[in-house]
Amino acid sequence: MKGLDRLLAGGAVAVAVFGGSLLLGGCAAHDESAPDALKHPCLLLSASQAADVLGHQPGAAQEITQEQVSECAYREGELYVSVAHASYDRQSFRDVVDRTKGQPVTEPGLGDAAYSFHVQEDARGYVLLDVLKGSRLVQITAPTAAEARNAASSVLPQLR
Repeated sequence: MKGLDRLLAGGAVAVAVFGGSLLLGGCAAHDESAPDALKHPCLLLSASQAADVLGHQPGAAQEITQEQVSECAYREGELYVSVAHASYDRQSFRDVVDRTKGQPVTEPGLGDAAYSFHVQEDARGYVLLDVLKGSRLVQITAPTAAEARNAASSVLPQLR
């Protein structure tokens, strides 16, 4: 379970990645007149930024928007950025962290609070990085902790 479905499973609702979702191909360029990143999450991490994070081309992005979460998925690069639509405070964020499987590692310098988790599934490992910035919960899934932190460094400044 990666990206969007893991974020939702950590909360009160569990929804399959494609169940009832709207899939949009590609991502729009970021400018002041661009749409809201909650509706178009790939505005938060462009393909060129994803390539910089991963050190290789991540393939085409897919935007997946659902009622409670929006996600930008670079599936070929195994890089996912999910943003919850609900507002979070430190306690509700900590509740998400506490419900996440695995041992949290504090990630200083990212947002208002951040924790990473090393996850092993199907003989492959990846890292989940949960970040609270203001009232926004962002989850980044990446192959390594360094890649997750680098993606967060690109994404967080763009959150309003």
